[in-house]
Amino acid sequence: MLLKSLKEKGIMFKLNNEKLSVKVAGGLSEPQRNFIKLHKLELIAELNQVQAANEKQPVNKLKPFLNNCCNGLDATPEEIIAGLITPADITDIHNGDIDKECITAHIQAWIAGNKQKIN
Repeated sequence: MLLKSLKEKGIMFKLNNEKLSVKVAGGLSEPQRNFIKLHKLELIAELNQVQAANEKQPVNKLKPFLNNCCNGLDATPEEIIAGLITPADITDIHNGDIDKECITAHIQAWIAGNKQKIN
């Protein structure tokens, strides 16, 4: 997935009405900018898939679970949903296939990495 590889490099994306916005600490290099332009449609398609998957998942169980996981940490459930967990993680949480300690450890590592968006 393009999104995952770029997000691992600290490049964050947001989609509003099919308009792609890009955010990265320190700005984009020219090669990064060209790559994003070249793959813009693919990135938009991936973001649409992520949004659709997130919209299909009921939030009533997710936010309380994440709130419990980030209790005492410098993160909110909304930040975690937007920047850390993947649609697969959301499904695992709803199915009970992932525990609080595992997500809490991921949140702590994410905070230590300055909350670089990775989902």
